[in-house]
Amino acid sequence: MRKIKEVWKRIRLHPSTKGKMRTRYEVSNLGRIRSIRQGTEPYVLQLGQIGGYLVFNMTVIITEEGERVKRNRYLHRIVAEYFCKDFDPDKVVIHLDHNKLNNDFRNLECVSHQEAIAHRKSVEDLPDQFITLNKLPEPDFEDLPVHRIKQEDEVFKLMEGYGRYEISNKGRIRKKPGRDKLGRRSRGHNMEMKQRIHPKENFYFLDLINDLGKRVTVYPHKEVAKAFCINVLPGDRTVVVHLDGDTLNNNSSNLDWATYSEAIKLQFKQGKKNNYKVWEKRKKLYRNGFKPKKKDEGKSSLKVAD
Repeated sequence: MRKIKEVWKRIRLHPSTKGKMRTRYEVSNLGRIRSIRQGTEPYVLQLGQIGGYLVFNMTVIITEEGERVKRNRYLHRIVAEYFCKDFDPDKVVIHLDHNKLNNDFRNLECVSHQEAIAHRKSVEDLPDQFITLNKLPEPDFEDLPVHRIKQEDEVFKLMEGYGRYEISNKGRIRKKPGRDKLGRRSRGHNMEMKQRIHPKENFYFLDLINDLGKRVTVYPHKEVAKAFCINVLPGDRTVVVHLDGDTLNNNSSNLDWATYSEAIKLQFKQGKKNNYKVWEKRKKLYRNGFKPKKKDEGKSSLKVAD
């Protein structure tokens, strides 16, 4: 797309409101949101993500009496509402290039639900541009480190679903820079979050507040994989494995996605799992080739009357 001038429009609390009912935020035709509070310079906001879409937590009116509540709104729908001529609140807003993070108004279009489904399926009809998943070879964990790109410098990315935190390719989590109501930089920004070690699983874990305001237990190795490791089979490979066997090494170059069976095979290969305990238990249970009966089994439960 050719470069165009960025245009900003004031966001309203409700599409039908005007004047004083507008918020202190503006949305641009290129898909950005900035704060325009009095006494401070306008600054662009860093937004969180839900399901791969950028979301903006804003105040909206939900009743005729003017009741206001905080709600997450999808950025692509806000951009379409203010800059797309064909915007209809009852229709679906799609990304023409299938990139959920490209919220330029020229990349958005309002369509019906049936058209949205057809647009989603159209990705499967582009074999020259996309990998055919059923033709991918089985992974060889020995070869994976050779083909992975090593990042020597630490890079931080916004955590999906946790808009107030950032995670690095080395497994560190910190609070992202923020501002208070007066526009001052809030306390605790860039503060690294302390991680604990799970007593049984030996993974790092910690509790964070998600975009819905709920406290959730998070495993950093999974979040690093989401942010920095490409998953070519997201429907099948749902387990994050540590390639060197060290569950405390959450560097992105040491992590990869695998199926449950692939993860078990890797644990056997690393010597972390064996069948010794399983066979010992079976030997005790089936000592003579038969499962032993319980002490009371086979005895009549009827009592003889005196």
